[in-house]
Amino acid sequence: MPEQEEDTFVNLSAEAKGSKGHKSPRPSTEIQPVELSAILRKKVALLAESLFEKRHERRKLMGGAPYKGDPVSKEERKTQYQELKGSRALLLNAIADNSTVGAGGELRVSKKLLESFVELGGN
Repeated sequence: MPEQEEDTFVNLSAEAKGSKGHKSPRPSTEIQPVELSAILRKKVALLAESLFEKRHERRKLMGGAPYKGDPVSKEERKTQYQELKGSRALLLNAIADNSTVGAGGELRVSKKLLESFVELGGN
C-alpha cells in the first residue's frame, strides 16, 4: 500500500471527531482526500472578506470623498483667484492643467474653470 501525504488527506471518521464521547487511541482507517479547489475557494472568500473590512475601515477614517478636498469659503476662493490673476505663470499653469487639445488641434478649456473665473471675477 503506497504512503499518503498527511496534508492532502483528512480523517473524517466518527472516532476522530469525538462524536461517541471519547477519542479513539488509534487513528481510523477511513481517510478522505481534501479537495484543493475547496481549500482555495475558502482562502479566497476569507481574503476577500478581510480586504472588504480593511477598505471599509479606511473609508471610515478618510471620510466620504477625500479626493474632492475640503470645502473652501467664497472669500478664500476670491483670494486664490486674485493671486492667480496677479501671476501670469500661475494663470497659464491653471489653464494648461484644465485644458486639452481637440482632434482638430483646437484648445479645449474646462467649462467649470471658465465659469468659476466668471463667477469670481464679477462683483
